[in-house]
Formats: sequence, structure tokens, C-alpha cells
Amino acid sequence: MDIIKKCVQAALLGGWLLCPQQLWAGEYKAVWVDNEGKHDVKIATSTAANVLKLTGSELLNSTARWSVEDKLDRCAFNSEVKLFPEAFDVVDVLGDKVSVFLFSYRISCLGELEPGVVKYVAFYKGTQYTLKGEETLKIGDDAWGGATAPEASSTLKQNKALYNYMTAKWKMASTTVIR
Repeated sequence: MDIIKKCVQAALLGGWLLCPQQLWAGEYKAVWVDNEGKHDVKIATSTAANVLKLTGSELLNSTARWSVEDKLDRCAFNSEVKLFPEAFDVVDVLGDKVSVFLFSYRISCLGELEPGVVKYVAFYKGTQYTLKGEETLKIGDDAWGGATAPEASSTLKQNKALYNYMTAKWKMASTTVIR
């Protein structure tokens, strides 16, 4: 379901949702209200002094709930930390009126154009769930990489509904189209 439909549905259900949005290059934010309260999530990327970094955090009712950091040091090659905007989402996957926050990213230190490792991350009730696998690169009708199934974290393996949702969205969350 796309973000516009979610905004309309949230308004119709009496709740409110500020659609996930890119604030500036490398920073995304989502604010929404569900049965747990008001969520305020920020995800940011940075590249400085050969260090690639992704950070993120959530405030639930103005109280810190979780934080995440992933970084790659001393990268001398073509380096990039990339968020996949299409995977940045807030959705009630389990039907309990508590939203799951999802995003995917890649931190690469590669010497040439080749698929990197993508992490597709979900947070539900403060717990992190992750799919990790190879990115698919696509140019026109040609694609390479992403041939093997992604690996699920132990927490994701225990949540069948979320596992099914994330694996169904994996290609979207892990594909880079090169124009």
C-alpha cells in the first residue's frame, strides 16, 4: 500500500500520520500515532573521512525507545551509504493497530559497480527484525546480483506475519535501478 493511501486511511480512522519524508539528502523522518502513542523516527546517513555511517532512533511519546548505528571505517574504494526510499514505510502488518516501521539500506566499500549487502530492517514494539542479503542491480532489462534468498534474523524468523511481509517486499527493498 502506498503512503498516500495510508495517510487517507489514518485520517479516516481518526488517527493522524505524517507521511515518511526526506528532510534533506541522507535524512529521513516519520511521525505517526497508533495504539502505542506518538512515534517520531529519524534515520540519517553520513560520509566523512572515509567513514560511512547510518544512524537511527525512535521516540515514543517523547521517550527514547531504540537506536541503531551501522558504520564502515577506512573505505578507500568507491564508497556509499544508501537508503532505499521505496522501502521507507510505516504499516500495520499484524492488524493490531500498532505500526511497524521499515527501511532498507546498503553500506558499500566496493572497487567497481557490483551488488552490495542490503539490510532490510523493521522495528515493531521496540524490537528489531532484519533481512540481510545481496542487492540486485538493474540496467534496462538486465539484472545481476540478488540470486540467493536473504537471511532473516532470529527475531524475524519467530514472527511469521512480519517475515512473510518483508520477504514479499525484498526485491523492492533491495534493488537499485541504474539509469
